[in-house]
Amino acid sequence: MTSVKAGILREQLAQVDAQTPEAVLKRIVAANNELEAAEARPGLAIGAQAPEFSLPNATGQPVSLSSRLAAGPVVLVFYRGSWCPYCDLQLRAYARMLPELTRLNARLVAISPQQPAVEVPNVSEHRELGFPLLFDSQNAVARRYALIYPVDELMRTVLSGFGLDLATINGSEQWELPVPATFVVTDGLQIRWSHVEADYRLRAEPDDILRALRTL
Repeated sequence: MTSVKAGILREQLAQVDAQTPEAVLKRIVAANNELEAAEARPGLAIGAQAPEFSLPNATGQPVSLSSRLAAGPVVLVFYRGSWCPYCDLQLRAYARMLPELTRLNARLVAISPQQPAVEVPNVSEHRELGFPLLFDSQNAVARRYALIYPVDELMRTVLSGFGLDLATINGSEQWELPVPATFVVTDGLQIRWSHVEADYRLRAEPDDILRALRTL
């Protein structure tokens, strides 16, 4: 039986919304609505082939998807960066389910475009989470997983208001971010389960991920 409380991440993410100034929240909702209205839905479909990759971790050591799959299924997470409070809560919630993942012979890997050397809130704590955080330069891998979207002027204003400069954080002049996504990938690089939401305030619940792994 899992010790992960059902719906706990959803409750924590809602608290971030409650603490966000109303004017900022309205801008976030408006930007999310525009992304959701786009014709192309983000993310590769269940059953699709997961693109192979090799990306550096926080110490510069390469980590490949195939090497992780050699030990069992991989929970592959794309997040925006440690500066994002929703991503922060998500990564910490996933760290708490690591014992359950170990029992299921699964591995967790998280990817973001944030440069490891850039010091922003929570980056040092995230290095101790117990799973690799990989640097996706120029969002190259996230682009292959059909997750990239441009940050419009509305959201640039929001981020700049919090003192966040994506050009510095990501080392790229392109103001782009990955749509937060979680995939369960199995041997043969097959995507068996996914959670992809244009609204970046919504993330895959740990208990849903564990339930998907148990059905493999």
